[in-house]
Amino acid sequence: QVYLSHLLKEVEIRKPALKKDFTVYFGGGTPSTMKPGFFSTVLSFFHGGSEITVEVNPEDAGLSYLKSLKSMGINRVSLGIQTFNERLLKVLGRNHKKEQVLKAIENALSVFDNVSVDVIYGIPSQRLSDVEKDISELKAFDVKHVSVYGLTYYEGTAFNRWLISGKLKEVEEDIFRKMYYTIKDMLEDSGFVQYEVSNFSKSGFRCKHNISYWKLKNYIGFGPSAASFINGRYLRNVSDLNTYVNLIDSGLLPFEEDISFNDEEIKKLKLSMGLRLIEGVNLEELGVKSLFDRKLASGKLLLLEESGYISYDGTVLKVEREGLFILDFIERIIIDELFQ
Repeated sequence: QVYLSHLLKEVEIRKPALKKDFTVYFGGGTPSTMKPGFFSTVLSFFHGGSEITVEVNPEDAGLSYLKSLKSMGINRVSLGIQTFNERLLKVLGRNHKKEQVLKAIENALSVFDNVSVDVIYGIPSQRLSDVEKDISELKAFDVKHVSVYGLTYYEGTAFNRWLISGKLKEVEEDIFRKMYYTIKDMLEDSGFVQYEVSNFSKSGFRCKHNISYWKLKNYIGFGPSAASFINGRYLRNVSDLNTYVNLIDSGLLPFEEDISFNDEEIKKLKLSMGLRLIEGVNLEELGVKSLFDRKLASGKLLLLEESGYISYDGTVLKVEREGLFILDFIERIIIDELFQ
């Protein structure tokens, strides 16, 4: 109740101006531990969202709970299944079992048309055959969207500490790469279309919320650690709940970061985010076409194109299949070449 009341106070303080066809996303933690009434109360401030998503843990995905979510106006759920392999679920420290994963997907599909699942690859001790088995099992269900993430060892996390101490061993780079392309090929063979480096959907089921994010459209986040991007200004809330509550009680905005970007920085961000999309970036619209054309005559950009990592039709720049796995590296080269 404390969290909800302060979340609503933040909404009231900030008074977001919503445009037509806006989206709502409940994520960034474990929203499915909240009772359905929580979502109903929050959504009373946001009428008419075209896509309203809730992230749901498999152990929370009971039929009655999912039906309650739908009755609140939620029209999309994202299930964090990660893997069907119980040995690997234990490695990830997940509480759910394979049986719960299967039941969660069945329940979600019986209630919602638009069901997304998260899959993780590169888990310590995971084999290529484990990945193939996961996707084969997933294909038995009519889910409409799949998000695929390689396990990342972020600094300060338990996984990173275990890696440094030798308790965990990273999957070899070559196997890690094969896992990514195996998942990509298997999903595409079963009717999914890749529209972003980590995201695949059936026709008509791309995640509208995330596409807005990747296209650097305005978005606003509420609650501890939530981020917003509004007219070239990046804002991030404090992460500590007590600090958040105290700031809201004082009638203050709970920002920990407040960064304004200039025109060149916005172009860099749009280029970096846009290259994640399979459709690529329109350099003419971005205002860097003539600059790119000059730089493409020789040097690193030409090498990337000749190597097949990128393609350019004179207007749209895309990262091609072999470049997707090293996307961050390619983005850095392109941005350094254009803006050094």
